Amino acid sequence: MNKEQLIEKLKNPPMERIVSVSKDIWGNKSEDRKLITDLPEEEQIKVLEWIDTYMLPLKRGKKRERATSYGIKHLLERCTGIYLTNNQFKDATDILGYKIIGKKSNLNWDYRICELTFECERCSRRIKITEVEYPCKIIGFDGTKIILCRNCFGR
Repeated sequence: MNKEQLIEKLKNPPMERIVSVSKDIWGNKSEDRKLITDLPEEEQIKVLEWIDTYMLPLKRGKKRERATSYGIKHLLERCTGIYLTNNQFKDATDILGYKIIGKKSNLNWDYRICELTFECERCSRRIKITEVEYPCKIIGFDGTKIILCRNCFGR
């Protein structure tokens, strides 16, 4: 999607917005009512662009990956520097029309997406990023993000 299409999606979100309800270990409930539209517009667009670029919906014949909203939102934060609550991330994917596995009332949403990978900027190795421990290190300097594999990070 181009930038104008993403802006149009933000202007016309789904009628039913998301609210995440969770319980702590003592059984106390807490609600996350934050939405992607609570962020500054520039950050909203960056988030939607990142999701649209890297969260590719599963197509027949492609390697399947199952990933959660909570895990992917952390990866997005490491790549963009933009903090989102789990609910804001779920709201962004809902605006973009991503299909989930299970119920929308679940705390964490599961997505069926193609394997998420980046390319190491030093050795060009493909880095799988949906593992529990991210195999890439992202270094920021002068506002630039560099994606490096574990091997290149130590050099």
